[in-house]
Amino acid sequence: MPIPPSYSLRTILEPLRERLCTLCYRIVAAGLLLTLIAPNIWALGPPQQLEFRGQVLFPAGTVPPRRWITVNLLAVGTPFYSRTVAQRDGRFRFKKLDPGSYTLLIAIPRVGVVTRSVEITPSFADAKGRIEHQFEFSAEQLELLLHPENRATVSVRELQISFGARRDFEKAQARLRRKDADGAIAHLESAVEQSPEFLEAINTLGIIYYQRAEYDQAERYFRRALEINADAVEPLVNLGGVLLTQGKSKEAVEVNQRAIEALPHDALTAAQLGFSYYLQGQYGDSIMYLDRAKELDPAHFTSPQLTLAQIFLRLQQAKEAIEELDEFLKLRPDSPDSSKARELRQRALEAIEKQADRQQNGE
Repeated sequence: MPIPPSYSLRTILEPLRERLCTLCYRIVAAGLLLTLIAPNIWALGPPQQLEFRGQVLFPAGTVPPRRWITVNLLAVGTPFYSRTVAQRDGRFRFKKLDPGSYTLLIAIPRVGVVTRSVEITPSFADAKGRIEHQFEFSAEQLELLLHPENRATVSVRELQISFGARRDFEKAQARLRRKDADGAIAHLESAVEQSPEFLEAINTLGIIYYQRAEYDQAERYFRRALEINADAVEPLVNLGGVLLTQGKSKEAVEVNQRAIEALPHDALTAAQLGFSYYLQGQYGDSIMYLDRAKELDPAHFTSPQLTLAQIFLRLQQAKEAIEELDEFLKLRPDSPDSSKARELRQRALEAIEKQADRQQNGE
């Protein structure tokens, strides 16, 4: 069955602009790798704010003595993030959250960070607007998913960042928590003026401009960050995402290949490389990396299931497409893409029925 005309390359790029290019930056004080995604796709009108209650369960001995797990919650598509410390039993809570897709970063002191995607939307809430989720990890899962904490010696570049620049960076983070992007930009530009090689501030500026759909400006900031440190992972992933968003798929493949070499067990890098291969028409490679993204984080906010379904429809594998769409609708029932997924599912069902009729008629 040929893919429906409405899903041409141009229309495929539009949802990619909404669900792709997670942008990373460091919160210097915490030393954590945090992720944000481009323009928020949640258009639910005035949202009912929700409460998210979770519990993290690690194997005995994972958390060092007298250390506390830190939980960071980042909204997909906005600069908003929040942070809390889990109780001894691993329980934590975030209140007054707008419905949407979020990234949860669970930081184990002196060990590393585990990333999970979570949907905080009405379909998963109880009558009081509360969502509860338990995150349990085996030793084998941690070995695969844990991003080790970078405790290397501080570089000369980092030592040269002035106190004033660091203060401005901290103030920018506070502005972002209050969803004040303009205020954050002012502090970040001040930080970079004081310390021109302040990579984290430059990278964060790129993030904000990406979220404003100023992709050329975002790309310039990410490239500038990589000029300062060619081995920096965060701007590398970000550059791969913004190239993908702009439809520069050839260079996006090259950049995202470098990113996955640096982060082989990261769902985002796998998803971005899968999408890059998709736009290049390399469906076999695309399927491999999108499946990898799902394996690492089944509910990942980039929705690899949708692109996999489109690939299977192109390959006239309607049953496989339906499986992907059913998985997507189960994991993200409130997504604005859910109507598109149901439409694709109906087309796939019709294709199966037509094929069955042809077989029955001996065609």
